[in-house]
Amino acid sequence: MAALHNAIAVETATTATVNTRALLPAVGSMLALAVLDLVGAVLARHWADHRALVSLVGGMAVFALLFVVYGRSLDYAELSTVTIGWVAFLQVGVVLLDRFDNGIDIPPHKLIAMGAIMLAQCVLTLG
Repeated sequence: MAALHNAIAVETATTATVNTRALLPAVGSMLALAVLDLVGAVLARHWADHRALVSLVGGMAVFALLFVVYGRSLDYAELSTVTIGWVAFLQVGVVLLDRFDNGIDIPPHKLIAMGAIMLAQCVLTLG
């Protein structure tokens, strides 16, 4: 029985070490996905407004790269974890873009509500 307990303890310690080592690349890939998604959306909007071929081609390249990063990120974390991290970072990016690029003021109570919603999304997905 003690041998089984020790084997489980070693397995758990090894898994925790692997997860810790994969944390930085997983979070980095989530941030990269959010940035690529936001850049691709801005390029799509620019193409829709101005019909600039360079925006269309650039957007297609950005979303192709997003697909590659998404696939590679699954080496470090599970699909649900990567996806919720991507969405959370993207939501923050959209709010920041609205705040600083479009000059939209966001009252503190709305920021608190957004934070609570993002926390609930993470709890529901990861819990």
